Amino acid sequence: MIDFRFICSDKILGKLKVLLSMLFMLIALVLKAQSSDSIAVLFEHDSYRLIRTNLQSLEGIPDKSKVVIEGYTDTSGAESYNEQLAMKRILSVKRMISLPDSMVETKVIGETTKFGSDEQNRRVLIIKSNSLDTLVLGIEFENREAIILEKSYPELRQLIEMVKSGSYSRIEVHGHVCCNGNYQLSLERAKTVERKLIESGIDPKTIICFGHSNTEPRYPEINPENEAKNRRVEVVLID
Repeated sequence: MIDFRFICSDKILGKLKVLLSMLFMLIALVLKAQSSDSIAVLFEHDSYRLIRTNLQSLEGIPDKSKVVIEGYTDTSGAESYNEQLAMKRILSVKRMISLPDSMVETKVIGETTKFGSDEQNRRVLIIKSNSLDTLVLGIEFENREAIILEKSYPELRQLIEMVKSGSYSRIEVHGHVCCNGNYQLSLERAKTVERKLIESGIDPKTIICFGHSNTEPRYPEINPENEAKNRRVEVVLID
C-alpha cells in the first residue's frame, strides 16, 4: 500500500524549496542594490584614521555623485566624546574623496547599535544620492550673533521662493561659524533660517537643523571678508 502522507510531504517540501530559493534570490538582489547605493568605511576602536582597506572602498564613488556622509561610533565612552569622534571620522573620509563641498552633506550620528557588533558600528556610511540640491547661501550674520544682516534679506527671500516652488520631503539647514569653535552659535544660525521658513508657511515637520561649529570652512580665514563668508548657512533640499 502506498503511503499518501509521504507523497504529500514530498510535494510540500518541493514547493517550500522553490519558495525558499526565490526568497534567497530576492534578498540577494536587495542587498546588491543597497550596496551599490552606499559604502561602509569601518574604523578601529577609538580611531578616525583610515587604513588600506578603507581607501580601497572609497574608489567606488563616482566623481559626479552627490553623497551624504554619516558618522557613527559604538556606545563605549561618553556621548559627547563619541560625537566628536564621529565628526573626525567624517572629515577623514571627506578629505579623501574628490568631491566639492556642494556635493557633500555630512551628518554626525554618533553612538549606535543598529549595525550589530561594536566593530560594525565604528563606521562612516557614504550614501550616494541624486536627489540632493545643496544651496550655499550668501546669508551673512552679525559677528558672534545669530542675527541675519539686512543686506542678506534678498538671499533669504530667494531661498523661501525656491522651497515654496518645489515639493521637498525634507529641508536640512546647516549652520556654520568662522574662526573659533562655537557649536551652539552655528546651530542657532540654522534655527534662525528655520524660523524664517516656518513664518513663510513651510511645514516645520520637513525642516531639520544642524550645527557644524567651525569644522567646515569654505574659505581660508586670512582676512575679514573670508571670515564673513564662513559665517554661513547651507540648505540641503531632498526630494
